[in-house]
Amino acid sequence: MESVRSKINFLINNDVDFLFSDNPVDKTKLVVKNNQQVAKQSAVISVEKKSDKLMDLVIEKEVCEFSLKDVSDLESFKKVIVKISHLTKSDSSNIVFGKGNNKSPKVMFIGEIPDIEEETSGTPFAGSQGVLLEKMLKAIGLKQDDFYLTNAVNYHPLNNQILSKKDLEFWAPFLKKHIELINPKIIYLFGLTPLQMLFPNSGNLVSNRGKLLDLQGVKSMCSYHPSYLVRIPEKKKEAWEDLQMLQKELV
Repeated sequence: MESVRSKINFLINNDVDFLFSDNPVDKTKLVVKNNQQVAKQSAVISVEKKSDKLMDLVIEKEVCEFSLKDVSDLESFKKVIVKISHLTKSDSSNIVFGKGNNKSPKVMFIGEIPDIEEETSGTPFAGSQGVLLEKMLKAIGLKQDDFYLTNAVNYHPLNNQILSKKDLEFWAPFLKKHIELINPKIIYLFGLTPLQMLFPNSGNLVSNRGKLLDLQGVKSMCSYHPSYLVRIPEKKKEAWEDLQMLQKELV
């Protein structure tokens, strides 16, 4: 694994974002017999930006952890997130990072994948979902210094594409590192995406509502995302029950 790590580290440090082929080609030994062979060789080494080959390597869990092993503060962590932007399914360099109390707050609220409004503003829970979230948190007595807001993924995906299980596995170590650096008393997950990333074998969102989950000693719970509540307001009653559970845990 160390050899893989050193190779990936070399690629990342040299800003490589594509590969020509799976194996190196010694062009000094390439004998060109005819135009057909030239065309065939050109096809083999054609450049594909954001190559799936490189993505498949970087997506490995241990490689992700390797990128984060020396990160001990939010500033350094954010630099890592900026550095991996070209390895994600995004056409934007506008990072959606986090906001709020980043020094051991009472609650760390984690959303899903940034939407267009969040990408434009660069902040999580922007727009109508943010307005609703603010009302929700005030209703249980939380002040600005009591919480930190972020998303499970830090970039808006290209063409609003749905991220695969493999994509979520790629992001999971970064989310866990983010949680470690914020060091909250309680983690509150909005939506299925952060639940799948942090508790991959826990089932769906509905079956986990009303439960206290444990993430390496940190109490965790989940509920509907504010954007979902904006679209489906009849679910607000259930979301309120979840918030009341959170309120009790904070006492």
